[in-house]
Amino acid sequence: MSNSQLHKQHQDLLWRLNELQIPLIAAEQTLSLLCQDPKLGESAAASIVSLRINNQRLLMMIDNLLELSHYDNSTKHFQFRSLNLAELIGQVADEMLPIAQAKSLPFKQELSNVYVFGDRTNLRRAIRNLIDNAIKFTHFGQVVVECRQDSDQALFVVRDTGCGIAPHNHSSIFERYRQAHHLQQVGSGVGLFLVRQIVNRHGGSIGVSSQTGKGSTFTVFLPAVPTPDS
Repeated sequence: MSNSQLHKQHQDLLWRLNELQIPLIAAEQTLSLLCQDPKLGESAAASIVSLRINNQRLLMMIDNLLELSHYDNSTKHFQFRSLNLAELIGQVADEMLPIAQAKSLPFKQELSNVYVFGDRTNLRRAIRNLIDNAIKFTHFGQVVVECRQDSDQALFVVRDTGCGIAPHNHSSIFERYRQAHHLQQVGSGVGLFLVRQIVNRHGGSIGVSSQTGKGSTFTVFLPAVPTPDS
């Protein structure tokens, strides 16, 4: 197959993904309204929440695939500014709290203010992907997100008690189209790849500590910057 044919197929796929987003966004708006309906019974409300969570995951999976195309085409741009990393993590964690609550999963935040020079939109994506992975693969125990400063580094940690990752897979989970957990779960295999790309563009690094059946800890290291009023 020629390069022009591959390019045409790639563009066609992107178009289809964009088209697929439209009904999913409409469904998200409808499900959001239904979740607020006080007339819903407990069983119906739980079903609506479950539908909404799955719909949100599909949207995020499509968004990740579309985002990947910017890296492939070298059209990815970042806009850096000083921002409170703990505040951003807290915002994303609050948005994802209902997903943990739907699984009756304790979801803790231990956040201390620390500033970084970063792109808010892309850091939000990295944070969301890491938290979503932790919630998705944890059925018992808890998920904890931490943010703190250690010397000249800002640390963002996501710790879970989920199924864990075998040590021999640690080096490959950040590769494109690789699943961190070999389970029957919806996923595109690009979430952790994008996380690493985003972290690298911020001059940082990411590591994982995990064993099968004993949970996982993902730690993001970013250069810390002085607070705006210092």
